[in-house]
Formats: sequence, structure tokens, C-alpha cells
Amino acid sequence: MKRIALIASALAVLAGCGDFDSSSRRSHLKEIADELRAAYERFHARDFDGCIAMCHLILANDPGYTVAQELANDARTLKERENALGELVDILVAAIDCFESRDFDGCMAYCNWGLSREPDNVVAERLTEYVAAVREWEEHYEPLRDRVCEWRKSIKGKSTPQ
Repeated sequence: MKRIALIASALAVLAGCGDFDSSSRRSHLKEIADELRAAYERFHARDFDGCIAMCHLILANDPGYTVAQELANDARTLKERENALGELVDILVAAIDCFESRDFDGCMAYCNWGLSREPDNVVAERLTEYVAAVREWEEHYEPLRDRVCEWRKSIKGKSTPQ
């Protein structure tokens, strides 16, 4: 519905051009409408570069056409957001890989990098908490391992573990 209103707006703006005869004006309006429709189709398909290119075609014919300018700006904004999101996903995947391989310093570095990009990112926050918990547990690992080893000796000797 919004797209139809925008196309109608484009047609109304262009209809005010007095330099064209009636058939030239109709042809020009149809061309602009087709280009605008194509730009919106590309936008909705998340082909932001294609959308921006179509808007440039429209703006080449009518540099002051605000609908095409706004659509191109929206496409640029969403493209930037998607690129930033993709970068954040790569950072978080690297953090998880480090966690799985027990590279906790690397995991923390990636988490901090992710949090600098998106301060409330739940994955980075949780990984940071998990690294802290694992590090705390590792401090107790040696004494616990020694105790478990004593249990093994007790079990083999058939005495009760202490």
C-alpha cells in the first residue's frame, strides 16, 4: 500500500512537468514508475546495491525526487546495519571457537570486541560470565583432581573415600 502511494506521488510530481507533450509525459511517467517499482522490489529482496542503483537512475532523470533519495538512504542504512551485524556474528563465532578450544584469553578478547560494538549483546555477556566461572573452577581443579585420585586409590584398596 505504501509503495503504491509512493508511486502515485512520483506520478503526480512528474505530471507537473510542462516540457513534455502528453505521450512523452506518459512514457516518462511509466519509466519512472517502473524504475521505482524495480527499486522497491530490490529493497524488499534485500538487494540494497541494486536498489541504490535504481534510485540513481531515477535521480538522474529527476535529481530532486525525494522518494528516490529517501529510498536510497534507507537502503544504505540497512546495508550498513547488515554489514555490522555480519561482522558481529563473525566476532561471536570466533569467541565461541576460542571458548570451545579453551583459549579463554582469546575468547575474552573477542567478547570485549563484540561488546564494544553492541554493549548489550547477550551472547558476549554470557560467554564472559562462563569464562569467569571456568577460570574460577580451574583454580580448584588441581586440589579436586588430587582428591579424586585419592578416591581411585581408596576404591582399588576397597576402603571408603574421605
